[in-house]
Order: sequence, then C-alpha cells, then structure tokens
Amino acid sequence: PEEAQSIIESIKNISSSIEMDKLDRDQQSDIRKLSEKKIPEILQKYLSIHPDYRTTLKNTAGKNAQELMISSLKDIEEVMLSAITFQEENKLKDLSVQKRLTTEIKHRF
Repeated sequence: PEEAQSIIESIKNISSSIEMDKLDRDQQSDIRKLSEKKIPEILQKYLSIHPDYRTTLKNTAGKNAQELMISSLKDIEEVMLSAITFQEENKLKDLSVQKRLTTEIKHRF
C-alpha cells in the first residue's frame, strides 16, 4: 500500500540521519535490529497473506493485516525519530555546557 511505502521511505530518510556512533550499544543494536531484521520480517509476513485476506481478516483486536503492518512500521518510524531526538538533545546539552564555561570565564574578567 502507498501508506506503507511512504512510511518505509520516511524510515530510510530518518535512519540515514542517525549518527550511530552517538548512540549507546543497546540503542545501536535496537536500530540495527529494526532496520535489518524487523522491517523485512514485517513485510514478508504481510506479503505472505493472500491479497484477498489482507484487509478482510481481522485479529482478536479487530485489526487486519494491513493495519497491523502500518502500525508496526509507524512504531519503527517513532523509534528512529526518538533516536534522532536523543542525539539532538545531547548536542544541545553539549552546547549548554560550553555556554556555561564561557560565561564562567567571562565573569572572571
């Protein structure tokens, strides 16, 4: 579906912006696992369902295969966005530290 393609494209763009060396080992592992294993698994499982049943069959929660796939991809997209936010927050903290240091030096003169 177009929505899934759009989300996958977004995930690709976001993941290319992630600076893996700025994340801890667990975060790096999670990002790799999601992009290298989970996305292909989700797509494979969705595609393994006959097209006639992808939107008609529902699970116990009332979701069909397409909705489940889209929801899983959105979750991955959110994780990737969180990784970028984490990195940017750390950059801001570093800049704040530099500002405090320059202010301290300024007040000595």
